[in-house]
This record gives sequence, C-alpha cells and structure tokens, in this order.
Amino acid sequence: MALEDDRPIGCAFGSNDPEDVLHWRAAGHAELAQAISRRLFMVHQLAVAATHRRLGLGAHLLGGLELHARQSGADLIVLIFDTTAPGLDCFYRSQSCEILEPGQALVIEFSEIKRLCHFRQRKVRYSWAYKFLGTGPEMSHDGAICL
Repeated sequence: MALEDDRPIGCAFGSNDPEDVLHWRAAGHAELAQAISRRLFMVHQLAVAATHRRLGLGAHLLGGLELHARQSGADLIVLIFDTTAPGLDCFYRSQSCEILEPGQALVIEFSEIKRLCHFRQRKVRYSWAYKFLGTGPEMSHDGAICL
C-alpha cells in the first residue's frame, strides 16, 4: 500500500497461489497445483490513483511484487489486465512484461512434471502479461513457456 498523508494512493497484492491452484487440486491434479503454486506468482491487484499516475509509483509497486516473487522462489510473474484501460499495455511493456493478445491463453509447460497447462482468459477485453524472473524463458516448439 502506498500512502500520502495517511491516504491510499496505490496498492499492490500478489501471491504464489493463483486461483487456478484450487481448481486443479479439486480436479485431482495435486502435482500440477503444487507446480503452479511453486513456480508462478500471480499479481491480483496493482492500482495507482489517477492523480499519481506516471510518476513511477506503479513501477515501484510492481518492483516490490517482483522482489517478493523472487524471494519466494517463483520463476514467472503473471497478471491479467483490462485492455480497454488506456496505457496499461504500454506500462507493462515498459516494465519488461510480455503481453498476449486479448483472449489468448497463457500456455506453460512444467518440465519437472512433464505437464502442459493452459490458463485461459474468458473475457475478450482482458489480456495476460507476464515476466520471467530468471535469465529468460525457454519456449517450446508450440509456443509454450517452459519452466
């Protein structure tokens, strides 16, 4: 949480346990759920008050989430954003994030369990952004991110 005069001007929230983990566990795929919760860090919320945008606060908040993700052992930071919000795609690109087309699935291959996982975005106006936290992602022949 970023405060100015005790008033919130920005916030960021993320976790190593994306929403999909519960789904995969409930579906009987505990090994995949474990790999997801260990390797991915999901940004659930990143917001800056309109009066404080373009001053570096969003980059600072995202940087804090990246640091926490690295310290927790995650290899990939991922988030979903509204593509109709002006400037968000440019902001995430400026933070070295890769952007998928709206509606395009984020496909990750978990090499340790030899499992391919599709994270689908059901709303067309939303898109995935991701950033590899290591030296760089390997891509499989079918375009999946290999972790």
